[in-house]
Amino acid sequence: MFDKFKQKAIEKAAMKMINDDFTLDDFLKQLDKLGKIGNLSKLVPGFGGVASKAAMGQINDKFIDKCKAIISAMNEEERKQPSIISNERKREIAQESSTSLSDVNNLIKQFEQGKRMMAMLRNKSEKINNKRKF
Repeated sequence: MFDKFKQKAIEKAAMKMINDDFTLDDFLKQLDKLGKIGNLSKLVPGFGGVASKAAMGQINDKFIDKCKAIISAMNEEERKQPSIISNERKREIAQESSTSLSDVNNLIKQFEQGKRMMAMLRNKSEKINNKRKF
């Protein structure tokens, strides 16, 4: 029963990403789930190469707490569309979240990169599906 619920939650998040509906609120929910798991590098020590181990090692409680603080300092509209946040507002968010401006910029940059990557995957998928029709 729990696995079925977990699978539906994963599918829902994936569909939001694919349909370009994924927001920082959704990201925050995913971070909450990661926080419950703990440090991924300790969870799967033999997974992947050095680069993936380093990436997983960066996803720790400190990283998750910092992201949560930054996202929580944003208003609803900013969480839906972080690209609208001005530099002055980013400074305010950094101050409210007790993080640096660099941390705020990095989070927004990584989130936007993830959305662009999902858009590229969606476009490739559409092209493959269109080729199959002929």
